[in-house]
Amino acid sequence: MTDPQQLPAGPQYSSDGQWWWDGQQWLPANLAAAPQPQHAPGNRRLLIVLALVVVGVVLLGFLAVLGTLSIGSQHDTDEVDNYCQVFPEDC
Repeated sequence: MTDPQQLPAGPQYSSDGQWWWDGQQWLPANLAAAPQPQHAPGNRRLLIVLALVVVGVVLLGFLAVLGTLSIGSQHDTDEVDNYCQVFPEDC
């Protein structure tokens, strides 16, 4: 009995290279070109959507940091202005 894990991964060719065994019959070797697996269109669309979501989240985070920094710097300026109004001799 042959262990299924020991079967060759690709097509099995005849000794003269003119035929290959598809598991049921010998076929001409010029038909042996294995079809390339097609990616499902949904997978590509899903990857594009996920990439756009990631870019959007990163961009939103970047804008949030910029907004926080600009509010913080304006807040510091307001504190200096208020300090100068209370203690004009120090400014």
